[in-house]
Amino acid sequence: MAPIDSSTDVVVGWSAIWMTGIVVGVQFVLCYAFFMIKRSNDERNKVFDLYETRQHSLGHRSPPPFQPHWYLKAYQMSDSETLRCVGLDSYMFLRLLRFGARLTALGTGLSIILIPIYSTGTARGNSTEGFNKLTLARVEHGDKRMAITVVAWYIFIGFILRELHNEWKSFALLRQQYLARGDEDVPKEFRYSILCEQVPEWLQSEKRLKKYFDRLFPEKVAQTTICMEMSCLDKLVEEREKVLNNLERADACAHHPKVSIGGRCSCCWGEKVDAIEHYRTELSRLNTSICHERELVPLAANHVRHQRKLSRIFSSNGALNVPENLFSGRKHSSEANNFKQPTDLSSLIE
Repeated sequence: MAPIDSSTDVVVGWSAIWMTGIVVGVQFVLCYAFFMIKRSNDERNKVFDLYETRQHSLGHRSPPPFQPHWYLKAYQMSDSETLRCVGLDSYMFLRLLRFGARLTALGTGLSIILIPIYSTGTARGNSTEGFNKLTLARVEHGDKRMAITVVAWYIFIGFILRELHNEWKSFALLRQQYLARGDEDVPKEFRYSILCEQVPEWLQSEKRLKKYFDRLFPEKVAQTTICMEMSCLDKLVEEREKVLNNLERADACAHHPKVSIGGRCSCCWGEKVDAIEHYRTELSRLNTSICHERELVPLAANHVRHQRKLSRIFSSNGALNVPENLFSGRKHSSEANNFKQPTDLSSLIE
């Protein structure tokens, strides 16, 4: 029997396997140590931000921190309780992790069967040295051991397809339930939102827009929100934030710092002036400019989203009989071209 030898074969040595195991082990120890230290500190300080990572804590959706044997209690937590606490997005992410864990477990189980079979193969050569002694490289072409590999491959692929089918069915059902019922902490009106583009300037106010749609759909509009472009105001607010930080930094100094103005940079060339007085003057100027800019925006300073002129109409029951193309956003649609300002605006303006 001729030995198998090829200069292009990849031979994996045991040193690489051991190094990979050591690196993974060190990472596991570090991550687990961080988890236990953080958990102990949270338990001592009664602040469990390791478990509650939301910006706004929801006490009725936050289970109590796990006591000793937390891993067993986490494993025993039901899917319905997990879904209620974390929401659909996080719940599906956890299901994805469990899906990967099941695939890994099956692969490990099959490898326990295949590795002894591969190690008894009769192929020899450079490609069968080192860790390759436990791989398919040890089995010759046409060997009956290949049939076991094919069976294991079919089992693994069949398991993956079955799991993907089950996960998809579960997601479709949960998604339909979410669309029908929504989130318990989110008002139901948000499930029936309509995007309206090309809002005329005379309607670019929440009160005016809501009154206008109330006339079209009486007692069916719960809320309207206008999102407008305010890049100038955002730049002024950002500049004021920088000036305020510089003022606080200068005020914290033991001596009165100086700052150069009128030069190419703030540290040299130009006139030296008192930093505190300069930043106070700049802060006053920016406050005046911001107030003036706010007066030019019909929505005052409540809307900070950087979008085009859009409006969102929230229906209380989703029963708005809106024409199909009215809110399509097409620039030259017949509805948009025929959208004219009414002659009597006093009824729309409070």
